[in-house]
Amino acid sequence: MGVEPLLSVHGLFAGYGEADVLRGIDLSVNPGEIVAVLGSNGVGKSTLNRALSGVVRARAGSIRFDGEAIERAKPAEIVGCGLIHVPEGRRIFPNLSVRENLDLGSYRRGGQRRADNRERVFATFPRLFERQSQAAGTLSGGEQQMLAIGRGMMAEPKLIILDEPSLGLSPILVEELFGLIKRINSGGVSVLLVEQNAKRALESSDDGIVLELGRMRIQDRADKILADPRMLHAKAVLVDDEVAVLGSANVDMRSLLLNYEVALFVTSAPELHAVARWMEGIMHTAHPRHLPNGGLAELSEGLARLLAPQL
Repeated sequence: MGVEPLLSVHGLFAGYGEADVLRGIDLSVNPGEIVAVLGSNGVGKSTLNRALSGVVRARAGSIRFDGEAIERAKPAEIVGCGLIHVPEGRRIFPNLSVRENLDLGSYRRGGQRRADNRERVFATFPRLFERQSQAAGTLSGGEQQMLAIGRGMMAEPKLIILDEPSLGLSPILVEELFGLIKRINSGGVSVLLVEQNAKRALESSDDGIVLELGRMRIQDRADKILADPRMLHAKAVLVDDEVAVLGSANVDMRSLLLNYEVALFVTSAPELHAVARWMEGIMHTAHPRHLPNGGLAELSEGLARLLAPQL
């Protein structure tokens, strides 16, 4: 008999205004697992996190956590169940001390064991212990991320959602952070790890999920996704004759792709000129200094070389 998932999502629709961002998501997280959620900007990762934590109301579908339906529950009720969301951007209280920030994490759950939980957080993040009286706003970026995760741990999570925890951190701090995530998981906490650092996230996870335009493209064992030879090349997806997703992993073009570096799977043979035209528009708008001197032609040639093994 299989293990009953701690988190089970079926046919989830959610969005803003009249627009659906999530379009029929199915996923599951088993007890003790780390599951990586991958996808480039705009595919619905943050909306998924908000729907799971009750900040955005599900329009259709079901969300079950620890055997209970929570798709209509309020955020505080979901926290009380043990599903804790550490949002992107840390969201600490800069004028409060490290210790005060941590204590706020137990306002709904874990309050009776606040002192013990605080000591466990300090054992996991020794630098927070050293700086417990310091104003949180004066911490480094890596320390603030540790504080945000530690505040989530104060609520005694059964499952913790980490939204882009490595964002803006140096490579050394990223490695340290992923080691700490593994340590948290070894203590029995399930982790939903939402990341754009696809390779590192998969290396740390049991399962991987790829989101594409609000739908789940794939859910499989992380090592199988990581071993797929297509993960070594730039990826492009065409939907209704428009380039929907572009990503890269471990390739020279990575410096050009910037925020579009998550490796996704090709669903149809890409039209390289369309991909290059789309990239050129992004570079002119957001990062003109990174646009190659050759412009459109150089982008087309570079993408052709990268995509050659799968065309």
